[in-house]
Amino acid sequence: MKKVILVGILIVLGGCSATQNMDKGLRALSGKKIDTAFRVLGYPENKQEFNGVTVYIWNNSLNTVRVYTEPRMVYGTVGKEEIRTIVNENQYVPVTLSCRIQIAVDKNGYIKDYSYDDDGGCLSYSRRLEKYTDYGSLYY
Repeated sequence: MKKVILVGILIVLGGCSATQNMDKGLRALSGKKIDTAFRVLGYPENKQEFNGVTVYIWNNSLNTVRVYTEPRMVYGTVGKEEIRTIVNENQYVPVTLSCRIQIAVDKNGYIKDYSYDDDGGCLSYSRRLEKYTDYGSLYY
């Protein structure tokens, strides 16, 4: 049971760290040329244009399995003695983790705004952004 709780805590903390890296990294890209975002994040999947603003879109999804552990009371008898104990049952649930990043660029190619939606699929982008904020132009 302690291992399950520890794994759960690590997943939550890892998610917080990924979100912090996304915020910090995307904020660091603001005001830079879009080529910098291409070097950090890779090429976008799509782009859209609205009134002189170009929005580049990165999407990522990952199919995985989440393990949910649930305690269950088990009853039985051994000889004439009644026994009750708690066992942990694992349920394996398939999930799709996704990520969507949108970066808006002005007509001169400078990043002016960004947004992202992350339900666990942004980890690869988060790691790239963390390297960028830690090492900046030395790395990219």
